Amino acid sequence: MLITPNFVLLNMPKTGSTFARTVLKAIHEERAEQRSTASELIELILPSPTAPGRPADQHGTYRQIPSDHAHKPIVSIARNLYGKFLSTYRFGFWAVHPPLPIDTLRSKFPHFPDLSFDEYVEMNLISGIGKVPNNERLLIGNQTIQFISMYCRNPEAVIAGLSFDDETSLRLILSDLGNVRFLRCGKVNNDMANYLAEFGYSPAEVVFCRHHPPVNAAPASNADPAQVWTPIALDYVRRNERLLLAVFSALGITDEFACVPRATRRVSNENLSRW
Repeated sequence: MLITPNFVLLNMPKTGSTFARTVLKAIHEERAEQRSTASELIELILPSPTAPGRPADQHGTYRQIPSDHAHKPIVSIARNLYGKFLSTYRFGFWAVHPPLPIDTLRSKFPHFPDLSFDEYVEMNLISGIGKVPNNERLLIGNQTIQFISMYCRNPEAVIAGLSFDDETSLRLILSDLGNVRFLRCGKVNNDMANYLAEFGYSPAEVVFCRHHPPVNAAPASNADPAQVWTPIALDYVRRNERLLLAVFSALGITDEFACVPRATRRVSNENLSRW
């Protein structure tokens, strides 16, 4: 979490938040150097309220915003759910920090962590990622759970209240959602630059943001994403992240999700029956 004199930046993982943090730090460090003063920027490294034991990091949540700064506008970044799912698979954090004991995973996937995209989907399913406590038959995608945990005022109550009635669940999420403005990952340079301009950042600082190169971008892959995507993976995101897709539609951030990858072969009933 970064706190500026004018607004608070919440850093959702894998959305371009490293870019936003890097730009803000550079701007405020330059200001401090020119004025021979301490930086006005505050960075909070906080423990995850949803992952006990995990090291503290920069991904603070809405409810962790200090009360002294809770009145400030809050900004974050939204990313295409399909792109984020593929990026998470390729980034491989799950390979180093597996969601199940390694022996359990290798009994199912002898070649773990060398998993195909469909095997990665299956690992998510058998590991219980996205299962709602006290309602294990209701599958909600990990990105949806992560979004609720990051941006809702009372995330545990929201997650516990999710049901098979998608309309009721959607209203529950939206009613508890903090007042957050979302920039678009696919247009983060321009959206962030325009946001800074609204808060009186100088023309030079705005231009610096608008033309800043990508930060912490994943290495380019030789594999065409359209070829990597399979019907099983597409259907997994479409089904399990349906609520989050609906949330962003309700918030009017539809163009960030307009590009949906395609796969050429059909999903067989046999493949889907095990879901």
